[in-house]
Amino acid sequence: MKNTNMILVLLGVVAVFVLGVILLNLRAVLLPFIVAVLFSFIFQPIVTYLKSKKIPPGPFVYDLAEEFEKIVDQASKKAE
Repeated sequence: MKNTNMILVLLGVVAVFVLGVILLNLRAVLLPFIVAVLFSFIFQPIVTYLKSKKIPPGPFVYDLAEEFEKIVDQASKKAE
């Protein structure tokens, strides 16, 4: 029984290490998605307010998209 527990602990350590290496190598790909999810949570109240006032998407949305693209580009350059 003790050997089984030791094997499970070592397997868990190896799994965490492998997951860490995979995430480290994929950070340039995952970072934009993580930033996008965070921005969606941050801007959700603004979007809801604008929808309630029946304000159509216009230059504000496109300006925001351009700024978001710049931020993601800068973040991915830093990640590399």
